[in-house]
Amino acid sequence: KIRAFVYPTSSLTEKGFYTFTYNINADLEKLYTGKFTVKIMDLKDLFEINSDSNNLDTGAMKFYIKNKENTNLNNIKIEFSSIFFKDIQKTLNFEPYEKKEIEVLVDKEELKTIAAGSYLINAEIETKNGKEKIDGTIFLGEKKEITAEEDISGFLIKTQSITRFNTGNVNEIVNIKIERGIISRLFTSFNNQPDSVIREGFSVTYSWTEGLTPSEIFVVRAKTNYILPFLILI
Repeated sequence: KIRAFVYPTSSLTEKGFYTFTYNINADLEKLYTGKFTVKIMDLKDLFEINSDSNNLDTGAMKFYIKNKENTNLNNIKIEFSSIFFKDIQKTLNFEPYEKKEIEVLVDKEELKTIAAGSYLINAEIETKNGKEKIDGTIFLGEKKEITAEEDISGFLIKTQSITRFNTGNVNEIVNIKIERGIISRLFTSFNNQPDSVIREGFSVTYSWTEGLTPSEIFVVRAKTNYILPFLILI
């Protein structure tokens, strides 16, 4: 068994397939002739980096790196970075066409502030022959969720607080409505001016519409001062 090694020279600029003819003189009477083909390519073209959809609630990001060629790759040092994590170092061995999944734990609360979508993942690959940088894609799946809260406090001066909290990772539009009587509306103030005011009979409906990015909060406070009518009567 004879092993042949082919190494590209610095003057080789064209990548691709190259075919070589060889002659083996086994003895003085017999000559073996044959051909073999090799593929010359850059290290960065050997790999694919991608991911399936990652769930916001898991507190981890998963992606894979795949050996795209029919060759063994050993002792490959790789450093990964993205918007979700920095400088994750791995040393990996690959069989032909092997795909390895990598899971990185991340800050769950910080993850909630990042909108759903595709993001760049950078990798620096190092072998004994040098380093190459390649880019891939990591995907954060969508989660649509709005948390609603309401609080009422006080007696003669009553404060009503209504909160909408975007706990998902996509932009949302929320609506808040507050209703007051035709008299109590005169003694009610708001922390935000309403977008619309609709009068129907003896009631008035105030409405607010707001766009929320992930982790953004919108609060409307209505303060009704029931002391003022008594002071006016006095």
